[in-house]
Amino acid sequence: MKELESLKNSVLKSVKILYERGLTSSLSGNVSVKAPKGFIITPSGIPRWAMTMKDLIYMDFEGNILEGTRKPSIEWRMHKAIYLADEEANAIVHAHPKYTLALSLADHLEVMEELAEFRVLFGKLVVVPYEEPGSEELASKVQEAVRKKKSRVLILERHGAITVGKSPESATALMEALEEVAKTAYLYLVSSSID
Repeated sequence: MKELESLKNSVLKSVKILYERGLTSSLSGNVSVKAPKGFIITPSGIPRWAMTMKDLIYMDFEGNILEGTRKPSIEWRMHKAIYLADEEANAIVHAHPKYTLALSLADHLEVMEELAEFRVLFGKLVVVPYEEPGSEELASKVQEAVRKKKSRVLILERHGAITVGKSPESATALMEALEEVAKTAYLYLVSSSID
């Protein structure tokens, strides 16, 4: 089906961009896109630079694999939860951007909200309390946050970030923008500590 092939191609393109920009490592992060009967998601355990369209997994919203032979990302429950909570969500990127994660670990995420770019692009800062990666508990907390806050970015405490977009390209662009804002906030904190 041409539609599925096009969707898979856009996921794969986003995976490569995230890896090339240092927003994911070889084995971290995941990307998905909504498809006619569910969603297409990246697999677990495949290096991002080696991933092909054949590695991608097509799942329904019950967690059944419709197409693909790989094991889906452990975060598939979280992706499913977001799609079920927000009908406008068409694509999701989950990554571990370094500066965003550093600000989270140092408990200084609020500095990002002071930048105009953050408010324009993301609105409100939403932080999801820590739960084990891949767990039902994390998926449930993320779903609750999506329903309540309606933000296009969620920071996962001690874990990384999620961006939600109309396409994998837009969700990827938001992740890159988030990390740029976090980098500026981080540099501000470093320079202010020197003074």
